[in-house]
Amino acid sequence: MRKVKRRRCYCAVKRPCSLRQKGKKNIETFNVTHTRKRPKVKRCPVLCRRFRRPLIPRGSIFFVYLRLLCGVARLTVFVTRMSWRKIKRRGAELPGLEVPENDFGDTMWKSLLFASCVLIVADAHVSTTDPELGRFQDDGKCFPLKESWYIVYRSYESDPFFGLTAKCVRIHSTDVPYVNNATKVKVEFGDDEKLDLHVKLVSSEGYNHQNIIRVSPGEGGEVEIDLPVSYVDCDACKILRHPYISKTACSLMVPAKHAANPHSVCHFIYHILCGSKKFPIYDHSCSKHH
Repeated sequence: MRKVKRRRCYCAVKRPCSLRQKGKKNIETFNVTHTRKRPKVKRCPVLCRRFRRPLIPRGSIFFVYLRLLCGVARLTVFVTRMSWRKIKRRGAELPGLEVPENDFGDTMWKSLLFASCVLIVADAHVSTTDPELGRFQDDGKCFPLKESWYIVYRSYESDPFFGLTAKCVRIHSTDVPYVNNATKVKVEFGDDEKLDLHVKLVSSEGYNHQNIIRVSPGEGGEVEIDLPVSYVDCDACKILRHPYISKTACSLMVPAKHAANPHSVCHFIYHILCGSKKFPIYDHSCSKHH
């Protein structure tokens, strides 16, 4: 007869849970059989599990893409290591062939892992904060405004500063002269909504060009919003960032003469800097405001 000893197992349940059945405790008793080998201890039954939302949902396209990418990476590493072992064996057979001692498979795995991270992060956000790009972001050469500017589309739907979801957002110059990189502009959206803004052009740290438009409802107002300029061509278009919305929020503005048909290069630059999301702000009904 084998000796049977009764032991207790304490479940690792620290917090109460609604899934636990009434009357059950966190302590259960079971039998353990002693043999010459290592005793097989039954795992403590889990009465309650606290489910948490995963970082990446399993049903999402991103999760499927990530699993597929990892599978391809593992297969490539496996094939590479097998090929490298064959080369090593052949190098041992041929005295004239020298094979390095380092493990090429490990290096290949690190390279593939880095490439996977780059592919995942590449589409997230393109940084344009670089003093060497200042000449492409200098909005000072467009002031004072010679004509009205229209927002064609943007990467977000609602803007609390420019009429929420209003259409036909346009910026006009005023009689206030442009002095010390500052002036006043009039913003109109919809049919009859207007907003007077004080505009001042400033430079980012390390920049020699005026790549930020600082706007406020009045001169020296308490509320100031910085609009970084990612790209500007006074005759074609400009792309503005809206950090008060999100880090990737941006909009495409064009002069009134190109509002109905912006240059193709503007669409291309917007797609690179802002992505594929486009919420149209300008439509055929805005032509009456020209």
